[in-house]
Amino acid sequence: MLKLQEVTKIFDRNLLALDKISFQMEKGDFFFLIGPNKAGKTTLLRLIALEERPTQGKIVLDEFNSRLIKKNEIPLLRRKMGRIFYDFRLINDMSVFDNVALGLRILGKKESRIKHKVQQVLEMVGLSGKEKILPHHLSAGEKQKVSIARAIAKDPLLLLADEPTLNLDEESTDEILRMLKQINLLGTAVLFATHDVRPGTGNSAKILRLEKGKLV
Repeated sequence: MLKLQEVTKIFDRNLLALDKISFQMEKGDFFFLIGPNKAGKTTLLRLIALEERPTQGKIVLDEFNSRLIKKNEIPLLRRKMGRIFYDFRLINDMSVFDNVALGLRILGKKESRIKHKVQQVLEMVGLSGKEKILPHHLSAGEKQKVSIARAIAKDPLLLLADEPTLNLDEESTDEILRMLKQINLLGTAVLFATHDVRPGTGNSAKILRLEKGKLV
């Protein structure tokens, strides 16, 4: 489903951000990508989403190959993935419903289908009844739930989570982890980048450890 082969990323001034990263994920896998700040975790997720191109090596997601993909095909690749960020990236002047619906509207889905899907995912993350609320009225944990609902609304093949519990308290962190595991059990592969995983949160998840741009 996802394969990275000898992926290297060098930025300007010969800054080596990632050095020959190789691993693969199958449908339904749950991977923790663990490493300290500046280990290369965010860069790796950006490469998978093709916000950056690898300097060397290749990334294959489903039928897309980073070496062969054309610029106008990149949006098609991104339709196969959902993304969650540590800073939520919600649109503050749009309601919870409209934030979650935005991606589906961009894809041109019918409004009746959008309404059904948004209600379905909001119920899944425990936010039923909060469709009309603006993000600034929500707690940090609730904002991240909206972000998760938005990410899974298009039924992604792969969910990329970049430090999604960084700004959350322990209770909210545990809830978000349970939620992502539930989503994973429904068939979506999850790549969860974090600087730390507490004992007991891994379960059957696989762990990739990244230090100074290398898997160790």
